[in-house]
Amino acid sequence: MPQSRDRPRAGFGGKGGRPGRFGRAHALQKEFPGDGDPVERIRQALPAALSRRYFNNGSCGPLPVECQRAIAEEADRELRQGRVGSQAAARAAALHGQARAALSRVLHAPEGTVALTHHTTEGLNIAILGHEFSPGDEILTTSVEHIGALAPLFSLKERRGVRITALEVGADPAGLADLVAAAIGPRTRMMVLSHVAYATGAVLPVKRIAEICRRRNVLVVVDGAQAAGALPVDVVELGVDAYAIPGQKWLYGPEGTGALYVRRELIPTLVPPESGYASMARWDEAALTHAFHPDARRFEVGSVYLPALAGLVASLRWLETEVGLAWVHARVAALASAVGERIAALPGARVLTPPGAAGLVVFNLDAVDPQAAVAALEAQGILIRWVPRPRALRVSVAAHNDAADVEALLMALAGLCARR
Repeated sequence: MPQSRDRPRAGFGGKGGRPGRFGRAHALQKEFPGDGDPVERIRQALPAALSRRYFNNGSCGPLPVECQRAIAEEADRELRQGRVGSQAAARAAALHGQARAALSRVLHAPEGTVALTHHTTEGLNIAILGHEFSPGDEILTTSVEHIGALAPLFSLKERRGVRITALEVGADPAGLADLVAAAIGPRTRMMVLSHVAYATGAVLPVKRIAEICRRRNVLVVVDGAQAAGALPVDVVELGVDAYAIPGQKWLYGPEGTGALYVRRELIPTLVPPESGYASMARWDEAALTHAFHPDARRFEVGSVYLPALAGLVASLRWLETEVGLAWVHARVAALASAVGERIAALPGARVLTPPGAAGLVVFNLDAVDPQAAVAALEAQGILIRWVPRPRALRVSVAAHNDAADVEALLMALAGLCARR
C-alpha cells in the first residue's frame, strides 16, 4: 500500500487525536468494524487521495487499489486468453449480473429493475427518449440541471416540438415542490430533475415532487449523479419512475460505467430508444420476430468493456464490505456540513449551498475568479472544480478527506482571499 503524507493524526481523522484547527474530531470518529482508524484505511486504499488533496468526487472519485487490480487482471486475462469462448462468455455474464446486483443494492432497487449503462447521460436518454411525445407536450425541469439531463430534452424539442419549462430553484429548495404542483398543466408529461444539484449542492425534494406528479399522471426522471454514494438512495421510497447514476463519482468506480433504474410497472411501456442483442430475450432473423427482455435488461444494447465492469464490481464490493455505505453517508453529511461552516467563516466567502446538503459545497470568494482559483489550488496539489452557473467554486467533500486535507484547503482559500 502507498505510504501517506506526514501529517498529524487529528481533526476529522485521527483516533484519539486532538481536533485540528478546523476540525471537530469527536463528531466524525464513527468507525466501521475492524481495527485501526477507518479514514486512514480508506485513504490507504486510494493512492490519489494520498498524493493530492482530493476534493472532486463530483467529477471523478479516486480509484481504489482493488478497482485498479481488477481492471488490470481482467485486461490481462483478455490479452492472454482472448475474449471469446464458453469460459469468457460465462465470466462476462457473471460480471454483468454482479454489477447489476451491486448497483441495485446501492439504489435499494428491486431485482430486475436496474440496467447497466455507460454513464448517467445514457440512462437519462433512455428514460426520457423511450416515451412517445406529441407537439405541444410539456416537460418540466429546473434551473439547476446538468447538460446531461437537458440534452435529451433539447432533442425532443427539435424532433417532437416538446415544450420545456424550467422552474427556478431558490435559496430554499423545498419550495420547488409547490412550484411543480402549480406548473403542472394538461399537457405536462414528465418532470426531469436532479436529486442533488451539481452546481449548487442543493438536495431537491424528490420524494414530495414524485408524490405530486404521481397524482397528476406525470412521469418523474431523476439525475442521481451527485447522490448515489454520497447520501442514502431508496428509489422505491422516493417513488420515482426512473433514476440514472454513474459509477465514476461517489461510487469510486471507473469511467464508462453506470446504471438506470426503471420502476417495474413502467418497464413494459418504455421502448428502448436504442436496442441490440443485449436488449433481446429472443429473436428470429428469418421471421423478423423478436421479444425484448421482460426486465430492465431490455435497456442494455451491446458489448461493454469488461475490465471497466470488473473494476466497478470491485469498487462496489470495497465500499460495501470494507467501508460500509451507511458509514460513508453519515461521514459525508457531517464532514460537508463542517467544511461548509468553515468556508463561510472565511473573509469574503459566500456559501451558496443550502443547509442539509450532501457532499457538494458551492461558494464564492469576493473578487476571486473561480476558474483562476481552481488553477491556483491545483498548483498546490488541491483538486476542486468551478461551475459555470452560478459561476462559483465547488468542493466535493468525501469520506476519504481527513483533517489535514480540510486544513490545507481552508488555508489555501484564505490565502486567495488575502491576495484579492
